[in-house]
Amino acid sequence: MFSKKSLFLALVSILMVGCESVDFYQSINPSDLYDSNCFGNSVLDNLIVDSNSSNYLDKSNESSNEAKNDLQALDYYKIAIDNFYKKENYKIVGIGNVYSIINQKVNSTNIKNNNRYFTESLSKSSPGLINIAIGERYYKESEIKIYNGLPNEAATEAKWNQDGEMVDEEEFFSRYYKRLSDPFPYIISSKTVIQEETIDKSKFKLTLDPKLSVYYYSKQMQYISKLDQLPIFSKVEFFFEIDDNYDFKQIKILEDYKTKKILSVNCSADMRLYFSYKIASIPSLDENCSYSID
Repeated sequence: MFSKKSLFLALVSILMVGCESVDFYQSINPSDLYDSNCFGNSVLDNLIVDSNSSNYLDKSNESSNEAKNDLQALDYYKIAIDNFYKKENYKIVGIGNVYSIINQKVNSTNIKNNNRYFTESLSKSSPGLINIAIGERYYKESEIKIYNGLPNEAATEAKWNQDGEMVDEEEFFSRYYKRLSDPFPYIISSKTVIQEETIDKSKFKLTLDPKLSVYYYSKQMQYISKLDQLPIFSKVEFFFEIDDNYDFKQIKILEDYKTKKILSVNCSADMRLYFSYKIASIPSLDENCSYSID
């Protein structure tokens, strides 16, 4: 007897045959890629929420480390992402590289300061025949304001155009396929995780389906980089490190994919995200970001 998950993945595999990018994604309803509830019964049976700290504690009052021994890698993720969305303040610094016929530095900063959000995303290629230079900033209070800029060679700061564009959340999502409150645009659920591994009590790995998990991310890449077609992924791996409160400390993301902009190019990318939950100030348009979580 096949499980519902097995039947779902079998159907997806059939749909993938002969589909490269656009046709495949037209056949998928993204709402079907999420779990119906945040936590599985196995997690809820073992953990409760401390209403004062929103930390997850073992019902039997055993140590947090002992409680972790009963959890799987996807359980860890579900708890940590739920914790993340409850935070009033955070800062995420992303440092990455893309390797292909040209190499790119890709850096980002994401800040939440109570009800205000800020994102800076910078990408700069090494000097060569092809020049890639993308800089964008998003500020959100009641609405979202988008600014474009020209990043420096290190992709750590940019010269920003002073005229920004105001959009609402619906318009922003229709372009970037991500909310500013999301730590990343990937879909991680029992429907998209194809392998999970618990490395130790604070580290775990999730290998994601390279098509389903990037449903939104591939569309975002095509829009920002003005690609001729959606990128085709062959590998998406997440390595997580969490603390004793089940909060994200670091995330490493490894990807392999093919893009097309006139020419088809094979790419490998790595990104490291560093998390802090201290209050971080949001820089004005004339201020540079600090690429540090201190």
